Amino acid sequence: MTIGYLATYTKKDGSTRNIRFVRASDLPEQIVTANTKGNFSSKRTLSEGMELVWDIDNRGYRTFNWNTVQGDVKKFDYTFDIG
Repeated sequence: MTIGYLATYTKKDGSTRNIRFVRASDLPEQIVTANTKGNFSSKRTLSEGMELVWDIDNRGYRTFNWNTVQGDVKKFDYTFDIG
């Protein structure tokens, strides 16, 4: 089981978005391997407040902006369906 997060934030274009995500550092190895192309050893430098996360609903990596969060970020238990 992994900790999932539910948050509302403001996107670059000014629109509001709800997202359910798992922090990239908490992803199971099977998800990382299945969804990463090439050499993932080089790290991307993100601006302060930005974090690479796994979007649960869209099943892909997203950059989440902690600086534009609206309200509280809620935690929940999440289990990956790895088959």
